[in-house]
Amino acid sequence: MSRTSDQKDEFVLRPCIVTMMDVLGSSDLLKNGSEDQKTGYLRNLQNMFLTAGKYYSSDQIKTFSDNILIHDNDNDDNLSKMINSIAQMQFQSVSNLGLVLRGAVASGGMYRSNMGSDIDDFTIGDSLVTAHDLESNQAKNPRIIVQEELAKRFMDGNDDDCLLRRQGKECYIDYLQTATMGGFPDGERLNIHRNALIDRVRRNSNKAIQEKWDAIRMKDVWCLSYHNDFCSRYDAEEYWIDFTEAFDKNGSRIEIIIEEGRQ
Repeated sequence: MSRTSDQKDEFVLRPCIVTMMDVLGSSDLLKNGSEDQKTGYLRNLQNMFLTAGKYYSSDQIKTFSDNILIHDNDNDDNLSKMINSIAQMQFQSVSNLGLVLRGAVASGGMYRSNMGSDIDDFTIGDSLVTAHDLESNQAKNPRIIVQEELAKRFMDGNDDDCLLRRQGKECYIDYLQTATMGGFPDGERLNIHRNALIDRVRRNSNKAIQEKWDAIRMKDVWCLSYHNDFCSRYDAEEYWIDFTEAFDKNGSRIEIIIEEGRQ
């Protein structure tokens, strides 16, 4: 039976850990892509949302357009699960679907209604406000920022604290740690990630994008640089992606050029 506004409900903000993520590049593709590109993209987007379902129940996931919200009760075990599962989702999204994510993990109060099957529920709370602020104002690049208080909790209580990496004042999830085994790089997984990024860059370069092109290019450069930085840290330079940036033949925009040396 569906709930109505006069039924008793506990309007309480409960302590939660939330992750808010945005799939980058959606608006441009949906406005300017071909029908085949749109169909492929929507299929990949659905598969990414299904990937989240491997780690969390439908009651813990809320999606809208190209945004995804995941929430769980706030405790140390769930914090560890959240960061580990998001790292896996990031790797799978890039490697299997060619999708890059930007987002944030934060804690605070959250309320999620239970309106029944006849109407969608709604979610609100300071945890969502904090996560949205971190995602939109601090993450900037295709990475998942972790709120400072949560980063300290995670690093103090986990042996797998290497899953977080600090860059300036921000900590973000170092998701390529999922491409290691026993502290050593997993060449097969690194190569899959490498090829997926090369394919992504080439797809973007082949699009007739002018509006916001520099923003798209800079996000791809960050992904390539992150991959190469990881390879350098783990002495896995054979999986490095050689690239440069140069104006196209018309001099109208700067493009990313993948060098032919390591294909």
